[in-house]
Amino acid sequence: MRIRFNILYLHAPEKSMLFEKAVEAIDDLYKEGLFKRGMYNPIARSATTELLPCIKHYNMGFYAYNPISRGVLTRKYKFVGHEVKKGHRYDPNTQTYYEAVQAPTMTASASNLALLEATLRWMRHHSGQTAKDGIIIGSWSVAQLEGSLTGLDKGPLSVEMFN
Repeated sequence: MRIRFNILYLHAPEKSMLFEKAVEAIDDLYKEGLFKRGMYNPIARSATTELLPCIKHYNMGFYAYNPISRGVLTRKYKFVGHEVKKGHRYDPNTQTYYEAVQAPTMTASASNLALLEATLRWMRHHSGQTAKDGIIIGSWSVAQLEGSLTGLDKGPLSVEMFN
């Protein structure tokens, strides 16, 4: 019996391993057919131009990882301006990252929506995902999970939010 994964994702870069080695290992697993199914959210949309069209072309599903951008799209975190520690490949606590959140925050506020709800509704109804695709959400508590699920259950955002 051959084991296959429905979803494979890297939660965070492993500091002790070269990124290239991790990508090569994932590519090997993909070529072996061990998984078929990425980071996608309103401020990290690089998948829109190449990855999503490719996935659709080959009739594959896409499971969006990191829909609330490591919690930044909840407005839980504030920029504190510290330096990235030696050995870290990524730190979302940068001025550029937080500046990217300002437009969606103002748009959600003007529509009397919490940023989390607006983000999840955008992911579900406006991101280009189809019924075959999914959104990977996480939570620290049952209440947080319930809030996310409530946001996902609501309908599309108003046209005014996109003007």
